[in-house]
Amino acid sequence: MCRESIIYKEDHADYLKEKNIETYYSDISILRRERVHSIVKAIKEFNPEVIFTTSEISLARQILTPYYPIVYLSQGISYFSSFADVYLFRDQDGVKKENEKYNLLNIDHVHNFEPGFNPPKPYKNVSREDLNLTEEDFVLITVGNRLDNDMDEKYMDLIYSFLLKKSNVKWLIVGSAKLSYLEKNYQNLLNDKIIRIQYEDDLAALYRICDVFINPDRIGGGFSIAIAMSQSLPVVTMRKSSAGLTFVGDDSCVEPNFQAYVKV
Repeated sequence: MCRESIIYKEDHADYLKEKNIETYYSDISILRRERVHSIVKAIKEFNPEVIFTTSEISLARQILTPYYPIVYLSQGISYFSSFADVYLFRDQDGVKKENEKYNLLNIDHVHNFEPGFNPPKPYKNVSREDLNLTEEDFVLITVGNRLDNDMDEKYMDLIYSFLLKKSNVKWLIVGSAKLSYLEKNYQNLLNDKIIRIQYEDDLAALYRICDVFINPDRIGGGFSIAIAMSQSLPVVTMRKSSAGLTFVGDDSCVEPNFQAYVKV
């Protein structure tokens, strides 16, 4: 499983306790090259009949492509150029249209797939007072395990400028990222208009005290968005933010530029 998944190791073990399924976690303490090597070695030792992947970019999968059948499930992106034997997309017609321009896929290997997801129900009673928020505050929230990669300086500057213009807007950031740029440059807003939460096991409950989920320009974030939508929380995401497209839908996304993002 991906390197961030190990934080949910106990949850995985509890869920799989009555099933004969072995879970492998990559070692996040070693260099990327060594980590890829260990993943490839583990997969070869397991010797699967097929590799099922949702990762758009994976060095390990690219290495193993000549040796195992690959099934790729898109998390929302409308086109995919990496090699796989079977492609599963939510919008098969959209992929065919894109392929007319780029001709990178064997369209006979592209199949329609409607994702299913049962979002968890809230079990905590989270209030705004718990986070020193008032009922008058307009609360934005961003969630992710890879926010150091997902939120670049341009995006953080964009939200920072919005916070300065709107006195009642607060921004919750949930995730264990360092966010060094934010910590260095936005000290004046930390623990006031910008509130960091390292980990929250009941996102559904936390979403209930928020006003808008704002998704960075990133590949991931799909399940966080799905949980947000299950709690009737509006989502702002760009059309090219792939994972969110699965649940939000292309027609409900904003244009892939920051000007359109701010207008929303």
